Amino acid sequence: MNPPPLLPCSSKLSTGVVFTLKHLIRRLKLLTRVLSFLCTLTILLLSSITFSIYLSTRNLPPIATSTAWHPHTILWPSILIFVLAVISFIVSGAVLLAYYLRGHGAAERVGLYSTAMAVGAIIVAVAVWAVVGGVFLGSKDTKTGRDLWGWACARETEGQRVRRERFGEKVKYGVVCGLMDWNFVCAMIQVVAETAAVVVYVLGAWRVWRRSKLSGEVVG
Repeated sequence: MNPPPLLPCSSKLSTGVVFTLKHLIRRLKLLTRVLSFLCTLTILLLSSITFSIYLSTRNLPPIATSTAWHPHTILWPSILIFVLAVISFIVSGAVLLAYYLRGHGAAERVGLYSTAMAVGAIIVAVAVWAVVGGVFLGSKDTKTGRDLWGWACARETEGQRVRRERFGEKVKYGVVCGLMDWNFVCAMIQVVAETAAVVVYVLGAWRVWRRSKLSGEVVG
């Protein structure tokens, strides 16, 4: 009986490299989902506190000609980033839960069929988060202060300074301003996380292609 043919050293080395890359890609996929989960959770918490402060103080009686908030406060940029964070939070949470309960295989299936984990959808997510971040930043109007961010941070005019003096004890404008600043920072981190997810999935596709090529070489 003839002994089985030995694989060339180069094939063994390549297989080892692919095997190592496989585990690296798995860890990177998990890392991007953890980062996305934590970032969106932070946005949800910050936004919830911001809305809580606004809703509890928007009906404060005027003092002279000053009101605690603009009569026609623009809320949709803050609502938009909150809704997007909810969607990303649910998707990332589902993937992490699949990792915890059923391991990598289940997480891969969840990742494949969930809209936020498919490569095309992740690219869309990057674009959406970038646009929302830009809209959120663009809505910060510190001159008229009609949006939550601009109103809380505005200190340019005499009227704005007077309003802060009159309502500063009841409305924590500095807190709201800081919360909205960090909301924007987290939105930009989310863009980085989703971009990293695209890179990881490209690496995963390359690994599958490389593995099939090595298998063909061994058979040949």
